[in-house]
Amino acid sequence: MSQPDVDWDDLSALWREQTPARASLVRRVRTHTVLMWSVTATEVGMLLLLPAFSRWYLATGSSPLKLALLAVLWLVSIGIAGFSIWNRSGSWRADSETTQAYLALVERRARAKVRVARFIRVVSGLQACLVVALVWVVVAESANTSSAVRVVLAGALAGSVATGYALWSIWYERRASREIVEVAAARELLDK
Repeated sequence: MSQPDVDWDDLSALWREQTPARASLVRRVRTHTVLMWSVTATEVGMLLLLPAFSRWYLATGSSPLKLALLAVLWLVSIGIAGFSIWNRSGSWRADSETTQAYLALVERRARAKVRVARFIRVVSGLQACLVVALVWVVVAESANTSSAVRVVLAGALAGSVATGYALWSIWYERRASREIVEVAAARELLDK
């Protein structure tokens, strides 16, 4: 049996160069992983509630406009789910137990946060337009004034939530951008 031509001394030196990740960095990553699981569970729950919402929305009758609006809501929801899956891929755990690997993971997650913030602003705008359209259809079809007022108030609340999301996403993007700068500074210190 032939021995592979491996220079064990070089591999040993390379192994010793790797610094184990600090406990504070590992703790930060684990905390963020728990948060990612929580957000994922919430997104799955909201997606599972979509059929119930659709049934409730169509309880008073269906019109082509209502069906079209629901179709858009379903497409947007599926698009959001697809973006979430894509954006989180590769950011669940570090590639190894080294400081460099954990810093790379923190940077990947921070870049994903920036993408999320930008995506949320787009989706918030779509959501606001969709809510306005849903409210307009219900009010136009409602003969009961008190029902129409409740729907308008619910639409105003949903519009406020969409605006809140948009404002939050601006703050979130700035925070994530600072994280990217912090990771770059930490890497620079390690490379010295």
